[in-house]
Amino acid sequence: MDQPHTYPTAISFRKAHDQLLFHLAYPTGKQESEEAKLSISQFSQQKIKNPYSKHTAGLPGSVITGSFSYALVSWLNKRFPQDIEIESSAADAELVRLLFRQILPRCEYDTISAEELDLLKRIELLKGKSPGSMLNWLLEQIAAADMTEQAKETLFHSLQIFICCTITDPGLNVSMLKGPVSQSGFHRVIKKQVSIKSTSRKKLPSPKQLSLPEKQNLIDTARATLFFLYRETEPFTYADPNELVYFELEKGLGIALYGMIPERRQSIESYIGYLAFSNGIPVAYGGGWLFGKRSQFGINILPAFRGGASALLLAQLIRVYHQYYGAEKFVVKPYQFGFQNPEAIRTGAFWFYYKAGFRPELPVIDQLAKNEWEKIKKDRSYRTDVKTLRVFTKSAIYLDLHKDAFPDFDAAVISRKITEGIQENFHGDRNKAVLQSVAYLKKQCRGIPFKVSNSIIQKVFEEWSLVAMMALDMNIWTRKEKEEFIELIKLKAERGERKFILRFGGFRGLTAENGRKQRWRRDV
Repeated sequence: MDQPHTYPTAISFRKAHDQLLFHLAYPTGKQESEEAKLSISQFSQQKIKNPYSKHTAGLPGSVITGSFSYALVSWLNKRFPQDIEIESSAADAELVRLLFRQILPRCEYDTISAEELDLLKRIELLKGKSPGSMLNWLLEQIAAADMTEQAKETLFHSLQIFICCTITDPGLNVSMLKGPVSQSGFHRVIKKQVSIKSTSRKKLPSPKQLSLPEKQNLIDTARATLFFLYRETEPFTYADPNELVYFELEKGLGIALYGMIPERRQSIESYIGYLAFSNGIPVAYGGGWLFGKRSQFGINILPAFRGGASALLLAQLIRVYHQYYGAEKFVVKPYQFGFQNPEAIRTGAFWFYYKAGFRPELPVIDQLAKNEWEKIKKDRSYRTDVKTLRVFTKSAIYLDLHKDAFPDFDAAVISRKITEGIQENFHGDRNKAVLQSVAYLKKQCRGIPFKVSNSIIQKVFEEWSLVAMMALDMNIWTRKEKEEFIELIKLKAERGERKFILRFGGFRGLTAENGRKQRWRRDV
């Protein structure tokens, strides 16, 4: 695996680099693994010719310019204080003035308001000669402001800031990102098809015991992995170390699961992200949106590892979400296999899921897929045309591990039901709708102890009151079911969202077969 010392383009440089990463993640044997480790270490010391190219993003010495959330930028600033700065801002002078009027002492009005200055020039004027970057100064002012974290996030977002970050950390770059490794796995043959159903039945090992620093390293690795792709996801950005678990699986695979801090969780579903590793190398990311026994699901194979053990990864991810969270039905939305996603169309992503056992929800699309699959089996050179692949995206696809998995609808159906109810019954007055729904739930659960101890549980109670009034027929519920419903609300607001997920999935008032039709309102 010797490589030339120079590469004519950023693309060729990255291609050679990613080939080494692939050999690290999926070595055929110990010798190949050791050679790849040595080569990637030497490779990471080479100076890149074009640090601003997207093809070198994440490599040592590369520069990433992009727009990210307040929370992620704050983390980046903490990790790379000497290497990150504001590159630009699209906020106009008036918006900049309004911002600083909110977060600085009002008696500084003259410096805040003087002249028509953009963000960078206004910060320069206000910061003076105080040490540190302009970004660090701005983040300090926002952090000190007397407002909620979500208000700070909104304020920062309104500034439309692009940051510029140079990758200099010797351990936090795309060449050196690592997860836990206890035992190596070798892949002499990469299987293109793996039985999800048989894999999902194999007993899952207990999560690996991790120290707090090890958990924080997994959070840093997840954030950096996506940052190097100019992306971020909520479970990584708002990860709760107490919610993080890691599974060591066969063939050197590992899966880290990321739950969010209570303040940032989804209202109805539970969004649990993951980062998948092969021999300690991050190879895929995504998440599951859990709702009862149902989980919307997505998998994103990192660019360097496409053509690797993707089928095995998918099967192991389904196994983990099935056994750890109780999911029995997995649904993949059309974007994952081509809707407004040209790359997924180009790679024929639909067939990746189809081979794994996923089938279209709409019967007409299911029949079309069956017909196409028969053509492929008869003629191995046959390729489904782009037009047909786009037709497939008119339906979500699903995989059932249990034929009676419930609910058989998305949480989005409830969300729309609530919006329609507010519009029709309250003329769009959401405050009135919340007040009445809270009163409704309290009346339904009269005599059941419940204490609102903080703003998080207050918010959850209000949201689930709307669910109760707009989507549930609680008039026919037993008292025990109502007690369980109140317990669900408490669990949703507490740390440890897995308890909520499992309790929700096993709550007979919402998910049991004898309660399907009568306990949900008929139009849900």
